[in-house]
Amino acid sequence: MASTAAYLLHGPREEHCLHFREVMTMTDGATIALDWEVPYPKYKSSLHVRLSDKQLKANVLYGPIDLPVVIILHGINNDTGFGYMKSLMRSCSDRGWIAVGMNFRGCGGQELTTPRGYTAAYTGDLRSVVQKIAVRLKGDTPVFLVGNSLGANLITKYLGEEGFSGSLPSCIQGGVSLGNPLHIHSGNVPFPFNIMLGAGVKKHVLTSRKAFHAMSNDFHFGSAVRQALLSRTIGQLDHIMSPFIIRNDAMHPFASSVGYKDGEDYWHDASSNRYIQHVTVPLLKLSAQDDFLVVNPALQSLARCLVNPNVLVVKTKCGGHLGWQEAPLEGFGVGKSWADAAMSDFIAAVLDMRKLKPVENAADAPMKPGAVDVVESLYASRNLQSKL
Repeated sequence: MASTAAYLLHGPREEHCLHFREVMTMTDGATIALDWEVPYPKYKSSLHVRLSDKQLKANVLYGPIDLPVVIILHGINNDTGFGYMKSLMRSCSDRGWIAVGMNFRGCGGQELTTPRGYTAAYTGDLRSVVQKIAVRLKGDTPVFLVGNSLGANLITKYLGEEGFSGSLPSCIQGGVSLGNPLHIHSGNVPFPFNIMLGAGVKKHVLTSRKAFHAMSNDFHFGSAVRQALLSRTIGQLDHIMSPFIIRNDAMHPFASSVGYKDGEDYWHDASSNRYIQHVTVPLLKLSAQDDFLVVNPALQSLARCLVNPNVLVVKTKCGGHLGWQEAPLEGFGVGKSWADAAMSDFIAAVLDMRKLKPVENAADAPMKPGAVDVVESLYASRNLQSKL
Protein backbone atom coordinates (compact mmCIF):
# COMPACT_ATOMS: atom_id res chain seq x y z
CA MET A 1 0.00 0.00 0.00
CA ALA A 2 2.86 2.38 0.83
CA SER A 3 4.57 1.68 -2.49
CA THR A 4 1.33 2.14 -4.41
CA ALA A 5 0.74 5.49 -2.70
CA ALA A 6 4.18 6.71 -3.79
CA TYR A 7 3.40 5.97 -7.45
CA LEU A 8 -0.27 6.93 -7.65
CA LEU A 9 -0.51 10.08 -5.52
CA HIS A 10 -0.59 13.24 -7.60
CA GLY A 11 1.82 15.26 -5.48
CA PRO A 12 1.57 18.94 -4.52
CA ARG A 13 -1.00 20.90 -6.48
CA GLU A 14 -0.57 24.49 -5.34
CA GLU A 15 1.69 26.56 -7.56
CA HIS A 16 4.09 29.11 -6.15
CA CYS A 17 7.15 28.49 -8.34
CA LEU A 18 8.20 28.98 -11.93
CA HIS A 19 7.94 25.77 -13.97
CA PHE A 20 9.42 25.22 -17.40
CA ARG A 21 11.05 22.49 -19.48
CA GLU A 22 14.48 22.49 -21.06
CA VAL A 23 15.59 19.93 -23.65
CA MET A 24 19.29 19.06 -23.76
CA THR A 25 21.02 17.15 -26.55
CA MET A 26 23.54 14.50 -25.59
CA THR A 27 26.73 13.66 -27.48
CA ASP A 28 25.11 10.70 -29.31
CA GLY A 29 22.08 12.72 -30.41
CA ALA A 30 19.74 11.64 -27.62
CA THR A 31 17.56 14.33 -26.06
CA ILE A 32 16.97 14.73 -22.33
CA ALA A 33 14.01 16.69 -20.91
CA LEU A 34 14.71 18.67 -17.74
CA ASP A 35 11.74 19.99 -15.77
CA TRP A 36 12.79 23.01 -13.70
CA GLU A 37 11.06 24.31 -10.58
CA VAL A 38 12.44 27.71 -9.58
CA PRO A 39 11.28 29.46 -6.38
CA TYR A 40 10.35 33.08 -6.64
CA PRO A 41 12.82 35.31 -4.75
CA LYS A 42 11.75 36.66 -1.37
CA TYR A 43 12.78 40.28 -1.06
CA LYS A 44 13.25 41.95 2.32
CA SER A 45 12.66 45.42 0.93
CA SER A 46 9.75 46.74 -1.07
CA LEU A 47 12.26 48.72 -3.12
CA HIS A 48 13.23 45.60 -5.01
CA VAL A 49 11.17 44.70 -8.04
CA ARG A 50 10.23 41.05 -8.50
CA LEU A 51 11.98 39.47 -11.43
CA SER A 52 9.73 38.45 -14.28
CA ASP A 53 9.29 34.79 -15.20
CA LYS A 54 11.25 35.48 -18.36
CA GLN A 55 14.21 36.85 -16.36
CA LEU A 56 14.16 33.96 -13.90
CA LYS A 57 14.11 31.46 -16.76
CA ALA A 58 16.98 33.24 -18.49
CA ASN A 59 19.05 33.12 -15.29
CA VAL A 60 18.63 29.35 -15.16
CA LEU A 61 19.22 28.69 -18.85
CA TYR A 62 22.16 31.04 -19.33
CA GLY A 63 23.37 31.85 -15.81
CA PRO A 64 24.48 32.94 -13.42
CA ILE A 65 22.65 30.59 -11.04
CA ASP A 66 23.26 31.66 -7.44
CA LEU A 67 20.89 29.27 -5.63
CA PRO A 68 21.67 25.63 -4.76
CA VAL A 69 20.53 23.26 -7.50
CA VAL A 70 19.10 19.80 -6.74
CA ILE A 71 19.00 17.37 -9.68
CA ILE A 72 16.40 14.64 -9.07
CA LEU A 73 16.24 11.36 -11.02
CA HIS A 74 13.18 9.09 -11.24
CA GLY A 75 12.89 5.30 -11.25
CA ILE A 76 12.40 2.71 -13.99
CA ASN A 77 9.33 3.17 -16.21
CA ASN A 78 8.59 6.53 -14.53
CA ASP A 79 9.17 10.22 -15.28
CA THR A 80 9.07 13.56 -13.50
CA GLY A 81 5.28 13.63 -13.68
CA PHE A 82 4.94 11.05 -10.90
CA GLY A 83 3.77 12.28 -7.50
CA TYR A 84 6.89 11.27 -5.59
CA MET A 85 9.02 13.31 -8.01
CA LYS A 86 6.80 16.37 -7.73
CA SER A 87 6.85 16.06 -3.95
CA LEU A 88 10.65 15.90 -3.79
CA MET A 89 10.98 18.88 -6.11
CA ARG A 90 8.51 20.94 -4.07
CA SER A 91 10.39 20.09 -0.86
CA CYS A 92 13.50 21.64 -2.43
CA SER A 93 11.82 24.76 -3.80
CA ASP A 94 10.16 25.32 -0.41
CA ARG A 95 13.68 25.63 1.02
CA GLY A 96 14.59 28.23 -1.57
CA TRP A 97 16.61 25.86 -3.77
CA ILE A 98 16.21 25.25 -7.48
CA ALA A 99 14.92 21.76 -8.28
CA VAL A 100 15.32 20.08 -11.66
CA GLY A 101 13.71 16.75 -12.49
CA MET A 102 15.76 14.85 -15.05
CA ASN A 103 13.78 12.60 -17.38
CA PHE A 104 15.76 9.72 -18.82
CA ARG A 105 16.06 9.55 -22.60
CA GLY A 106 12.70 8.73 -24.15
CA CYS A 107 10.80 9.53 -20.93
CA GLY A 108 8.52 12.36 -19.83
CA GLY A 109 6.86 12.75 -23.21
CA GLN A 110 10.21 13.47 -24.90
CA GLU A 111 10.63 11.44 -28.08
CA LEU A 112 13.50 8.96 -28.11
CA THR A 113 15.85 10.20 -30.83
CA THR A 114 18.30 7.31 -30.74
CA PRO A 115 17.78 3.51 -30.61
CA ARG A 116 19.84 3.49 -27.43
CA GLY A 117 17.45 3.84 -24.50
CA TYR A 118 18.32 4.51 -20.85
CA THR A 119 19.81 1.77 -18.67
CA ALA A 120 20.69 1.14 -15.01
CA ALA A 121 24.41 1.40 -15.87
CA TYR A 122 24.88 4.30 -18.30
CA THR A 123 25.86 7.46 -16.40
CA GLY A 124 26.82 9.43 -19.49
CA ASP A 125 23.56 11.37 -19.66
CA LEU A 126 23.76 12.43 -16.00
CA ARG A 127 27.39 13.40 -16.49
CA SER A 128 26.50 15.59 -19.47
CA VAL A 129 23.63 17.26 -17.60
CA VAL A 130 25.87 18.05 -14.63
CA GLN A 131 28.56 19.51 -16.88
CA LYS A 132 26.07 21.69 -18.77
CA ILE A 133 24.54 23.02 -15.54
CA ALA A 134 27.94 23.54 -13.89
CA VAL A 135 29.01 26.19 -16.41
CA ARG A 136 25.94 28.27 -15.52
CA LEU A 137 26.71 28.45 -11.80
CA LYS A 138 27.88 31.56 -10.04
CA GLY A 139 31.02 31.08 -7.97
CA ASP A 140 30.85 28.09 -5.66
CA THR A 141 27.09 27.52 -5.96
CA PRO A 142 26.51 23.87 -4.93
CA VAL A 143 24.72 21.09 -6.79
CA PHE A 144 23.16 18.01 -5.15
CA LEU A 145 22.03 14.76 -6.73
CA VAL A 146 18.91 12.87 -5.61
CA GLY A 147 17.92 9.53 -7.12
CA ASN A 148 14.97 7.18 -6.76
CA SER A 149 15.27 3.42 -7.32
CA LEU A 150 17.06 3.04 -10.68
CA GLY A 151 17.89 6.74 -10.52
CA ALA A 152 19.40 6.19 -7.05
CA ASN A 153 21.62 3.48 -8.50
CA LEU A 154 22.71 5.85 -11.27
CA ILE A 155 23.69 8.75 -9.01
CA THR A 156 25.60 6.39 -6.70
CA LYS A 157 27.45 4.84 -9.63
CA TYR A 158 28.19 8.29 -11.06
CA LEU A 159 29.59 9.59 -7.75
CA GLY A 160 31.72 6.45 -7.38
CA GLU A 161 33.06 6.62 -10.92
CA GLU A 162 33.98 10.27 -10.61
CA GLY A 163 35.35 9.79 -7.09
CA PHE A 164 37.62 6.93 -8.16
CA SER A 165 39.03 9.00 -11.02
CA GLY A 166 39.27 12.18 -8.94
CA SER A 167 37.24 14.01 -11.57
CA LEU A 168 34.05 14.86 -9.67
CA PRO A 169 33.03 18.45 -10.49
CA SER A 170 33.67 20.72 -7.50
CA CYS A 171 30.08 21.94 -7.57
CA ILE A 172 28.76 18.48 -6.55
CA GLN A 173 28.49 18.67 -2.78
CA GLY A 174 26.38 15.63 -1.87
CA GLY A 175 23.72 13.15 -2.82
CA VAL A 176 20.64 11.30 -1.59
CA SER A 177 19.91 7.74 -2.70
CA LEU A 178 16.31 6.58 -2.14
CA GLY A 179 15.41 2.91 -2.58
CA ASN A 180 18.73 1.92 -4.18
CA PRO A 181 19.09 -1.85 -4.74
CA LEU A 182 22.90 -1.46 -5.04
CA HIS A 183 23.19 -4.97 -6.53
CA ILE A 184 21.42 -5.12 -9.90
CA HIS A 185 20.39 -8.63 -10.94
CA SER A 186 17.24 -10.13 -12.40
CA GLY A 187 17.22 -12.76 -9.66
CA ASN A 188 16.64 -10.01 -7.10
CA VAL A 189 13.27 -9.05 -8.59
CA PRO A 190 10.55 -11.39 -7.29
CA PHE A 191 7.40 -12.50 -9.08
CA PRO A 192 5.18 -10.78 -10.21
CA PHE A 193 7.26 -7.61 -10.20
CA ASN A 194 9.76 -9.08 -12.67
CA ILE A 195 6.90 -9.39 -15.17
CA MET A 196 5.49 -5.96 -14.35
CA LEU A 197 8.86 -4.22 -14.80
CA GLY A 198 9.42 -6.07 -18.05
CA ALA A 199 6.01 -4.98 -19.30
CA GLY A 200 6.89 -1.37 -18.54
CA VAL A 201 10.12 -1.59 -20.53
CA LYS A 202 8.31 -3.22 -23.46
CA LYS A 203 5.81 -0.37 -23.40
CA HIS A 204 8.72 2.05 -23.60
CA VAL A 205 10.05 0.15 -26.64
CA LEU A 206 6.66 0.26 -28.36
CA THR A 207 6.16 3.99 -27.75
CA SER A 208 9.66 4.62 -29.09
CA ARG A 209 9.29 2.31 -32.09
CA LYS A 210 10.19 5.14 -34.47
CA ALA A 211 13.70 5.36 -33.04
CA PHE A 212 14.12 1.59 -32.96
CA HIS A 213 12.90 1.35 -36.55
CA ALA A 214 15.93 3.43 -37.56
CA MET A 215 18.02 0.36 -36.79
CA SER A 216 15.71 -2.05 -38.63
CA ASN A 217 18.31 -2.55 -41.37
CA ASP A 218 20.46 -4.30 -38.75
CA PHE A 219 19.11 -7.85 -38.77
CA HIS A 220 20.53 -8.78 -35.37
CA PHE A 221 19.17 -5.66 -33.67
CA GLY A 222 15.72 -6.07 -35.20
CA SER A 223 15.61 -9.73 -34.21
CA ALA A 224 16.63 -8.86 -30.63
CA VAL A 225 13.88 -6.25 -30.36
CA ARG A 226 11.27 -8.75 -31.51
CA GLN A 227 12.51 -11.35 -29.04
CA ALA A 228 12.54 -8.76 -26.25
CA LEU A 229 8.91 -7.89 -26.92
CA LEU A 230 8.03 -11.59 -26.54
CA SER A 231 10.01 -12.02 -23.32
CA ARG A 232 8.19 -12.50 -20.01
CA THR A 233 10.46 -10.90 -17.40
CA ILE A 234 12.78 -7.92 -17.07
CA GLY A 235 15.70 -10.35 -16.71
CA GLN A 236 14.98 -12.09 -20.01
CA LEU A 237 14.60 -8.74 -21.74
CA ASP A 238 17.93 -7.46 -20.36
CA HIS A 239 19.71 -10.63 -21.45
CA ILE A 240 18.34 -10.39 -25.00
CA MET A 241 19.14 -6.69 -25.45
CA SER A 242 22.51 -6.70 -23.64
CA PRO A 243 24.63 -6.77 -26.85
CA PHE A 244 22.98 -3.51 -27.98
CA ILE A 245 22.89 -1.53 -24.71
CA ILE A 246 24.82 1.72 -24.45
CA ARG A 247 27.54 1.80 -21.80
CA ASN A 248 30.44 3.91 -20.58
CA ASP A 249 33.87 3.19 -19.16
CA ALA A 250 34.15 3.27 -15.38
CA MET A 251 37.19 5.58 -15.41
CA HIS A 252 37.92 9.02 -16.84
CA PRO A 253 37.22 10.07 -19.57
CA PHE A 254 34.23 7.66 -19.32
CA ALA A 255 34.15 6.89 -23.04
CA SER A 256 30.88 5.53 -24.39
CA SER A 257 30.51 2.29 -26.33
CA VAL A 258 27.80 -0.25 -27.11
CA GLY A 259 27.24 -3.83 -26.02
CA TYR A 260 27.64 -6.31 -23.18
CA LYS A 261 28.52 -9.98 -23.45
CA ASP A 262 25.24 -11.02 -21.81
CA GLY A 263 22.80 -10.06 -19.09
CA GLU A 264 25.20 -11.06 -16.31
CA ASP A 265 27.84 -8.73 -17.73
CA TYR A 266 25.32 -5.87 -17.87
CA TRP A 267 24.02 -6.42 -14.33
CA HIS A 268 27.57 -6.59 -12.99
CA ASP A 269 28.48 -3.27 -14.60
CA ALA A 270 25.22 -1.65 -13.47
CA SER A 271 25.55 -2.57 -9.78
CA SER A 272 26.46 0.57 -7.84
CA ASN A 273 27.72 -1.47 -4.87
CA ARG A 274 31.00 -1.78 -6.79
CA TYR A 275 31.40 1.99 -6.79
CA ILE A 276 29.91 3.22 -3.51
CA GLN A 277 33.18 2.86 -1.58
CA HIS A 278 34.70 5.51 -3.87
CA VAL A 279 32.08 8.21 -3.18
CA THR A 280 33.89 11.33 -1.92
CA VAL A 281 30.95 13.55 -0.89
CA PRO A 282 28.26 13.04 1.80
CA LEU A 283 25.72 10.52 0.55
CA LEU A 284 22.51 9.57 2.33
CA LYS A 285 21.29 6.08 1.43
CA LEU A 286 17.69 5.66 2.57
CA SER A 287 15.59 2.51 2.24
CA ALA A 288 12.80 0.65 4.06
CA GLN A 289 13.03 -2.76 5.70
CA ASP A 290 9.81 -3.84 3.97
CA ASP A 291 10.98 -2.75 0.51
CA PHE A 292 10.36 -5.97 -1.42
CA LEU A 293 12.51 -4.84 -4.36
CA VAL A 294 15.74 -3.75 -2.69
CA VAL A 295 15.89 -4.91 0.94
CA ASN A 296 17.79 -8.18 0.37
CA PRO A 297 20.37 -7.04 -2.24
CA ALA A 298 20.94 -3.80 -0.32
CA LEU A 299 21.55 -5.71 2.91
CA GLN A 300 24.14 -7.89 1.17
CA SER A 301 26.02 -4.73 0.17
CA LEU A 302 25.84 -3.08 3.59
CA ALA A 303 29.52 -3.64 4.39
CA ARG A 304 30.56 -1.84 1.20
CA CYS A 305 28.51 1.16 2.29
CA LEU A 306 29.74 1.28 5.87
CA VAL A 307 33.41 1.09 4.91
CA ASN A 308 33.06 4.58 3.39
CA PRO A 309 32.80 7.37 6.02
CA ASN A 310 31.02 9.56 3.47
CA VAL A 311 28.03 7.20 3.25
CA LEU A 312 25.19 7.36 5.77
CA VAL A 313 22.88 4.31 5.69
CA VAL A 314 19.36 4.83 7.06
CA LYS A 315 16.72 2.11 7.20
CA THR A 316 13.14 2.76 8.22
CA LYS A 317 10.87 0.07 9.61
CA CYS A 318 8.26 0.59 6.91
CA GLY A 319 7.79 2.54 3.70
CA GLY A 320 7.83 -0.04 0.95
CA HIS A 321 9.46 1.06 -2.28
CA LEU A 322 9.66 4.87 -2.20
CA GLY A 323 6.47 5.01 -0.11
CA TRP A 324 7.27 6.92 3.08
CA GLN A 325 3.94 8.77 3.21
CA GLU A 326 3.01 9.89 6.73
CA ALA A 327 -0.44 10.17 8.24
CA PRO A 328 -1.71 13.78 8.10
CA LEU A 329 -1.55 15.73 11.36
CA GLU A 330 -5.30 16.25 11.23
CA GLY A 331 -8.05 14.02 9.89
CA PHE A 332 -7.61 10.93 7.75
CA GLY A 333 -5.90 10.15 4.47
CA VAL A 334 -2.29 10.19 3.28
CA GLY A 335 0.13 12.99 4.12
CA LYS A 336 3.50 14.06 2.81
CA SER A 337 6.43 11.71 2.35
CA TRP A 338 8.87 11.52 5.25
CA ALA A 339 11.64 11.03 2.67
CA ASP A 340 11.08 14.59 1.42
CA ALA A 341 11.95 15.98 4.84
CA ALA A 342 14.85 13.58 5.32
CA MET A 343 16.31 14.58 1.95
CA SER A 344 15.95 18.32 2.46
CA ASP A 345 17.24 18.15 6.06
CA PHE A 346 20.32 16.24 4.89
CA ILE A 347 21.04 18.75 2.12
CA ALA A 348 20.50 21.64 4.54
CA ALA A 349 23.00 20.07 6.94
CA VAL A 350 25.59 19.77 4.17
CA LEU A 351 25.03 23.42 3.30
CA ASP A 352 25.49 24.35 6.96
CA MET A 353 28.81 22.47 7.02
CA ARG A 354 30.00 24.49 4.01
CA LYS A 355 29.51 27.69 5.98
CA LEU A 356 32.24 26.77 8.49
CA LYS A 357 35.10 29.24 8.23
CA PRO A 358 38.42 27.71 7.15
CA VAL A 359 41.27 27.88 9.67
CA GLU A 360 44.19 30.17 8.98
CA ASN A 361 46.83 27.46 9.20
CA ALA A 362 46.37 24.97 6.38
CA ALA A 363 48.14 22.29 8.41
CA ASP A 364 45.40 22.53 11.04
CA ALA A 365 42.59 22.44 8.50
CA PRO A 366 39.98 19.75 9.20
CA MET A 367 39.30 16.95 6.78
CA LYS A 368 36.51 17.34 4.26
CA PRO A 369 33.24 16.73 6.17
CA GLY A 370 31.78 13.29 5.71
CA ALA A 371 28.36 11.86 6.44
CA VAL A 372 29.05 11.57 10.18
CA ASP A 373 29.77 15.29 10.41
CA VAL A 374 26.55 15.99 8.53
CA VAL A 375 24.57 13.87 11.00
CA GLU A 376 26.05 15.82 13.92
CA SER A 377 25.03 19.02 12.16
CA LEU A 378 21.53 17.60 11.69
CA TYR A 379 21.15 16.95 15.39
CA ALA A 380 22.59 20.34 16.28
CA SER A 381 20.23 22.25 13.99
CA ARG A 382 16.59 23.00 14.79
CA ASN A 383 14.50 20.45 16.68
CA LEU A 384 15.30 17.31 14.72
CA GLN A 385 15.93 14.91 17.58
CA SER A 386 12.28 13.92 17.72
CA LYS A 387 12.03 13.59 13.93
CA LEU A 388 15.03 11.28 13.65
